[in-house]
Amino acid sequence: MTERPDPVPTGAAPIAWVGGQPVGETMLRRVNRTTARTIVEVDVGDLPATVARDVELWVENQMHAMAFHVKLGVAGVAGMITLHAIARTGRPPWRLGPAARRKLLSAWASSRVPAVAQYVRLERSLVLFATHERLDVVA
Repeated sequence: MTERPDPVPTGAAPIAWVGGQPVGETMLRRVNRTTARTIVEVDVGDLPATVARDVELWVENQMHAMAFHVKLGVAGVAGMITLHAIARTGRPPWRLGPAARRKLLSAWASSRVPAVAQYVRLERSLVLFATHERLDVVA
């Protein structure tokens, strides 16, 4: 195992990479990271690449550190939004460009399924918090 040279958010454990994929990579982690990246692009705007990556990793790690019963619910929602993305675009969200991800994020945020809309609000809150904290460190 090797560590990827990407910066690691303060307080987060380094992520080990093997063959270009993080060890322990799951669909849930990938969906959480992609959603965080999209929220950074849509709500935060221009960030230095290292700060944006730190934010994505911090959000992914926070989502991964949740209690099992909460993580189980989030996994169900991640499965639903992945299926929704595949049904609408023919691809999972992590294989889409920024414009397509923005459209999906907008649809999920206004979803009539409460858990889906709550998932987007949770990710958005974590992204905004991490961005604020990370920019305070950089400034």
